[in-house]
Amino acid sequence: MMRIHFVLMVIVCGCADLHLPDAQAFDTDTSTDDTNVSNTDDTETDTATQDSTDTQSDTGMDTATQDDTETDTQCRGLADFSPCALTTTPEYPLDICVDGHCVSPGCDDASCNPPGPHFPLADTYMRVCYSDVESISCPLDDSPFAGQDAQHGWDVTHTIDQRFPVDTDTGDTETAAPATVTDLVTGLMWQTTGIWYEPWVFWEDARNRCSDLYHAGYNDWRLPDVYELMSIVNLGRPSYVYMFDAAYVFTTFRADRFWTSTTQSGQSDFAWTVNFQYGHVVPLAKSNTYYDVYAVCVRSMPTSGRTLTGSNVSGERIVTDSTNQLTWQGCAAGLAAEDCAQGTILEANWEGALLYCATLDFAGHTDWRLPDAVELASIVDYRFNDPSIQSDLFPQTPPLPFWTSTARALFPYEEGWIVDFSSGHRTLRDKSADGAIRCVRDDL
Repeated sequence: MMRIHFVLMVIVCGCADLHLPDAQAFDTDTSTDDTNVSNTDDTETDTATQDSTDTQSDTGMDTATQDDTETDTQCRGLADFSPCALTTTPEYPLDICVDGHCVSPGCDDASCNPPGPHFPLADTYMRVCYSDVESISCPLDDSPFAGQDAQHGWDVTHTIDQRFPVDTDTGDTETAAPATVTDLVTGLMWQTTGIWYEPWVFWEDARNRCSDLYHAGYNDWRLPDVYELMSIVNLGRPSYVYMFDAAYVFTTFRADRFWTSTTQSGQSDFAWTVNFQYGHVVPLAKSNTYYDVYAVCVRSMPTSGRTLTGSNVSGERIVTDSTNQLTWQGCAAGLAAEDCAQGTILEANWEGALLYCATLDFAGHTDWRLPDAVELASIVDYRFNDPSIQSDLFPQTPPLPFWTSTARALFPYEEGWIVDFSSGHRTLRDKSADGAIRCVRDDL
């Protein structure tokens, strides 16, 4: 295995396998793992998440109540996220095609999880660049710390009010708060009043409550999937409250855990949660009574599914996301060839990961960068684990934590966000620790 700690050098490679501590090391509301001991105040841990490691892969079986012949007929030749219809008990508000099968996200099995986000990616709201000691003017080209989150994406040219115009026509007369808010980037409409804040809300109850909800004149609400709920986390907020602008948009949100409809692969009695106090994405037992976990509902049908296409350029593997106009390095850093079967996994600390991507000459392009926390989480496929990614598109992906370009806003000099591809966790890591690398470029 090859490790790089930051030195001023240019690395040109299509390079990347290491053994990571098991997924429980990241299943916490702290930034502590086996290689990283944080000095922050995040002492709370999600100890109720897993009592075994995710060693099995999802079978991809269709668990809906209709037989495979009927679901195959409905979805044959259709793109992922195309609408279809299933008769299920209970009835779910959304049925979509996934890999030629009609499934209902929230069906209590990972095979029903969507393969990715069905909407244009939102940004992280990170608008500041950092070194390892201070905030800095965002550096250019291949300078140290170049290619950070704040230098790319929707946030660079927009303000928050351009993303979340408040719906003043559906207000709550008691709180004077808007009953809904629509995200103009993703197209999702969110419930902002009447959120279910009761202790020990079980996952099934949260799912069914959203499915039965009549709110602000609509009856097609559902429990959000993990990609949808991650889209409203504000990773640029330097506090323990990560939801988007509590004073302006989500005025009734609590800084706490919320359920998603996404079941954990390999452990069907666990579902993914998003923690709006710390920003982590971790699974919890669906019948959890250790933590309070709440439910907020979302609506809107998928307008277009994301299409990922793998190809080879001059013997190098790339994957194109045409919906979000992104091109991904198909092999993790250190691995090479069309099947990514050559080479050795390359790891680096956060600064080294930024430099690797900023100086990468790969597949005929030199404008690569380290992906932000939203972009990297978008290629996690929660139907699978070890690794939690579509291996036909991204072959030989190691089940390791991968660096993002997003620093932690509360402790930006010490910590940054990683996505763990053994399971799909999104959590924090000390910037001095090693992590795997996969670069991305804007394909405009």
